[in-house]
Amino acid sequence: MKFEKSKLSQAIYTALVGSSLAGGQALAQGPVEEVVVQGIRASLERAMDIKRDSAGVVDAISAEDIGKFPDTNLAESLQRITGVAIDRVNGEGAEITVRGFGGGNNLVLLNGRHLPSANVSVIGGDQNAAFATGASRSFDFSNLASEGVAGLEVYKTGRATVAGGGLGGTVNIKTHRPLEQEEGFSGAVLAKIVHDKSVIEGDENTPEISAMLSFNGSDVWGVSLFVSHQERDSSAMSATVNGWNIRTVEQFLDTGNNFVSPTTTIANVPASSQQFVSVPNDSRWHRSDFTRERDNAMLTVQFRPTDTLTLTLDALTATNTQQEQRSDKTNWFNRPFDAVQFDDNPVVATTVFLYEDIAGVKDEGFEQQMYNIEDTLDEVGFNAQWTLSDGVDLTFDVYSAEAESSPDGMSLTLPDGRTITNNAVTVSIGAPVIAEHSLDFRRSGFPQQFISIDDTVRDTAGLDGGTNANGELDAGDLGSQMARTISSSQLTEITGGSVTLNWDVGDGWRVDAGVDARSLEMTQKRIQTQQVLGDWGINNPGDVDTSLIETFCIACQFKEFDPGLPEGDPGRIGFRANANELFQQLSALYDSRGNSLFVTNDENNTVEEDISAVFIQVTHDGELGSLPYQVVLGVRHEQTDVTSTSLIPVPQNIIWQSDNDFTITLTSERLPVTIENDYSNTLPNLDLKVELSDALVGSLLLQQDDRAAGVRQLVCEHQRGHSAPPDRQRRVCRRAAAATRPSKRWSRRTSTSRSSTITARRVISRSGPIARRSTISSGPV
Repeated sequence: MKFEKSKLSQAIYTALVGSSLAGGQALAQGPVEEVVVQGIRASLERAMDIKRDSAGVVDAISAEDIGKFPDTNLAESLQRITGVAIDRVNGEGAEITVRGFGGGNNLVLLNGRHLPSANVSVIGGDQNAAFATGASRSFDFSNLASEGVAGLEVYKTGRATVAGGGLGGTVNIKTHRPLEQEEGFSGAVLAKIVHDKSVIEGDENTPEISAMLSFNGSDVWGVSLFVSHQERDSSAMSATVNGWNIRTVEQFLDTGNNFVSPTTTIANVPASSQQFVSVPNDSRWHRSDFTRERDNAMLTVQFRPTDTLTLTLDALTATNTQQEQRSDKTNWFNRPFDAVQFDDNPVVATTVFLYEDIAGVKDEGFEQQMYNIEDTLDEVGFNAQWTLSDGVDLTFDVYSAEAESSPDGMSLTLPDGRTITNNAVTVSIGAPVIAEHSLDFRRSGFPQQFISIDDTVRDTAGLDGGTNANGELDAGDLGSQMARTISSSQLTEITGGSVTLNWDVGDGWRVDAGVDARSLEMTQKRIQTQQVLGDWGINNPGDVDTSLIETFCIACQFKEFDPGLPEGDPGRIGFRANANELFQQLSALYDSRGNSLFVTNDENNTVEEDISAVFIQVTHDGELGSLPYQVVLGVRHEQTDVTSTSLIPVPQNIIWQSDNDFTITLTSERLPVTIENDYSNTLPNLDLKVELSDALVGSLLLQQDDRAAGVRQLVCEHQRGHSAPPDRQRRVCRRAAAATRPSKRWSRRTSTSRSSTITARRVISRSGPIARRSTISSGPV
């Protein structure tokens, strides 16, 4: 880049040079200090050097670079690497996608060791988030603060020395090493305030504090400690439309299908009877208030008794506690509709307006939900690096790690005496006062809900006084429907170790060989209960304790959208209550009336994986004419043994509720079902790199990667097996056994690029047969 001097810069330059010359020749003959370039330019140069010098395709970001950005967690730091995208939950990065492969297809390491994953995603989801199940291999990076790491490496191609499982990529999180710092004491403390303008209830300004302390004692021993505490409050408003029914025009117009009646007014219906139309079941407005508290701590102790031996002990602990209080306003349609209007879509004509005039009144739903989850991550590892002789290093590494996503909410005693902690409590309440209502998308696509009320029709209904008949939609019109609780957890434990020999043979040859093994055990549990309160028809309006209810304007909370409801319109009204307190009030009331809580789902599944591997990789650096080149040839062989065990509850009965709604009640009997499987993979890789010029590198990469089957696929528990005899359950689990086959990928990549930026890539996918042994045992607990 050419730099043009201004008159001012020329004058300064002349003055500096002149004063130096006037000071004598001794200054010119003295030592010249090195000029170090830092900042964004240096960061880009480091990234290019890593790409250029590494075997395969590798990207990285350093601690200094991470600190330049206001990243909330590691996921948001990783998104700054090319080819990495993130999923956001409640505005924060969580899981990552590498080269188009989702989180379950990527491998996450901490200092080269496997990190376990556990994630029950009840926070920040839609109305189905309450029923989330923790059975994923996808690592949740939102549990880790970005300030606590020394660097991030993303391996986009496989290699023999890196464990298999990163079909999309392998992310290695590197922590601070005190003996890599300058001698003596060093440290940094960071404190900041996060301002969140979305907050409706809570603190807009919340603290984030972190500290990094390190001591290097004469390069013989060292200690580093990182601690971090972060808090955040936030709120979110959302609108959803659910249960879209796709029908042909002929099916929609058939009055026997209950969408329309002979008197329904239909506008813009497609002319073809076989064209599709889309009609929703309901629309909902949601208000959510969130709290999040995250704590991280990392400790590293190093000891170097001799120049040839370095011992490292490191530990990580992280806790992320989250809560969401959610209030819904639901606009259900009974059908048939009184008026329908479609758009002009020539493939699927979609509803833009619905209207229904009720013969009497129907309810508008105001479900209250409370979600709680606590994610914890703990890891401890020991590493010994021993230089046996010049060019020969031996590395020994062992570790143990545990990740758990567990409920952190209300405790509950089940009918069988078990006590559980819930991460989701939902209480359906409603007001049976809707005389007519409509749903309109014609204004910027936002679902506008218009209602007219009559609270005199049900003013004497039920056991609790009925609606209050004051002509207004208020808490006195509310009645209960159904209560549910869900306790869902996932616990993943990993222990492992490796021994690696690195031998620099000489003349450009290097050999890396070793063995490693790890054992994984994942336990997934989920218990769901249900209690019939006033039932879906709100048989007892007035049974809700109004002192627990807060009335607010839900329409006013949409800051970017105008629901189009004038002041005083009943459609603006929303109700908010603590779902735990509401559940306790209504559950006790209906338990005294004979409607007790019962268990509808009980899952208890365990998956065990034992993986052992042996690998060798040979690297040669040489010259082809005047062009330097590097060839890396490696092979990795992995053996995997899988055991899956499920405790399947025996059902007591199936209760029909209405339409296609059925409820299953369970007995206390559990039937254990076990399935075993094993498979092996041999994964070769070949990397060829040629430096065509100082700024141009060409490479050819051939490799084979694999990915273990998803944890949920390895679970042989299945709802269809609940009421089936043992032989039927065996057939269910045999079908599940097919899912234990891992994905395989052959990759061929060629690139000719500046600083190793890939310009061409082709991926060929196939599945490999691996089922070699399958045994099943079952019997009473």
